[in-house]
Amino acid sequence: MPRYEAIDAALQMTKQEEGVYTAETYFAADGTNPVRINKDSRTASYPCYVLAAGGTVAEIASAEAPLPAGPEIDVDGLRTLTVDFNRMTWQWERITTPNCMPDDELLNYKTKEFVARDGSMKTWMVEFVRWDGGDIYPKLGSLMVPSATGSGTAGSGGYAAGSFPTSWNDPNMNPNYETTEVGGNLAGTSEHGRIYHFNEVVTGNPRFGIGYERYEALPDGWMEGKTIVDAIGRSFTVEHIVHTAAGTFTGDNAADEKAHPMLTMQVQGICPYGWHVANASDWLDLAYAASQASAGHTFPVNESRVTYKQFTTVSGSTPQVDEPNSPRGIGNFAPWLRNSGWGSNAYVSDGADEFGFNYYPIGFRYMTQGFQCAGTRCQTFVPLCYNNTKYPGTAIFRINVIINNKVTSAEMTNLDNGQSDLPVPLREELRRGVIRRRSGRERAEHPLPDPSLLGKGGAATENDFKPKQNNETIPIFIDLRGCGDGRLYGRSRAIST
Repeated sequence: MPRYEAIDAALQMTKQEEGVYTAETYFAADGTNPVRINKDSRTASYPCYVLAAGGTVAEIASAEAPLPAGPEIDVDGLRTLTVDFNRMTWQWERITTPNCMPDDELLNYKTKEFVARDGSMKTWMVEFVRWDGGDIYPKLGSLMVPSATGSGTAGSGGYAAGSFPTSWNDPNMNPNYETTEVGGNLAGTSEHGRIYHFNEVVTGNPRFGIGYERYEALPDGWMEGKTIVDAIGRSFTVEHIVHTAAGTFTGDNAADEKAHPMLTMQVQGICPYGWHVANASDWLDLAYAASQASAGHTFPVNESRVTYKQFTTVSGSTPQVDEPNSPRGIGNFAPWLRNSGWGSNAYVSDGADEFGFNYYPIGFRYMTQGFQCAGTRCQTFVPLCYNNTKYPGTAIFRINVIINNKVTSAEMTNLDNGQSDLPVPLREELRRGVIRRRSGRERAEHPLPDPSLLGKGGAATENDFKPKQNNETIPIFIDLRGCGDGRLYGRSRAIST
């Protein structure tokens, strides 16, 4: 019996009909290895098949046979691959969010790289999202009202807690509380970004940014214990966190990310394909970047304070002065997120313009208080759930950067979901060496062959794949060898159901 090269990574495809198979995984453009398809998940066997440029499938007779050029990949990301062995063709489509920002819209935004805690560079969009969904109605998000400079009860006016609109076109909505875009009386703009309801951000379902309940439920998939598959194919069990409970965060960032994986979850939401809503880990990396840039400048950021524990500490006084060791949040982080455009009365580091994050004080909307804080404050969602024990499944986290122009700390704390509309910053996706199956989808019709049926030395024989019961068929696997420099990016054990 011939011995073949071992395969330590394979993804089982799902049979849709005779000769037609599908798989969902993360495809990356780096490297030149083609996507190789094999009948065996453990050893290379021949003939095998590869995806060739132009949508054809090529048969490879032996290990010595040359491989054709693989498919071109424009943007790295999750895709559904369909292979038709009857016609020897293949096609794929992106797995993405409805109504997300199209690729060409990215040309209208400024981006910049910032160093992360591990020494890598992360690309951020250094202005807020203005995308309204394009040719759809209702629109994604809301205009912001530039005249709404007051805060709290001095906002533009809001609904009683029990009298929120029931839909974006509720006839009982008060026009004095709504923008002209939705038929109201308030003049708004999206010059510096739109403000969105969290449910819009993660689902792409438009509603003009309007909250329907004071404590509105998060999308069903975000309930505790549910499984979310992120933009790079990793599976996460949803956890609702209480950051104020002793021991939730320890001060050891690596340990905290291991204990609470959602800190690193990359959710595409309405971002362009290949981008995600900035997560808690991204924000901590940005604070680290500020700490590295701040040496020799006003408002230095203490690197030792760049921890999840400190970031989520919201007790103690809010610092109004240069205080790198602030008891609350990450001290002096806010003056690095601002820039000179905030006005002469704002605390801004003399290195902030060069740092270039350009966090504009767009303000926000609280449904009970109205549009407010234009020009003086900004906060934004983090795709992380808070455990509101009184109203379970109704709260999320936010980056509360600016309480007013004089506050110098920034903190990550909780916020009621239905209450708020906030702007959204984006981060380009990280590639990760992991491939996972997508949640909630049937992955394959048949399990891997019983290991006891394997031939000697781990090589499979033809008999291993013969039908053993009614309608059983040969499993087909995508061979993931060469991961990291191949067309399929990542390493994984064979996936089966």
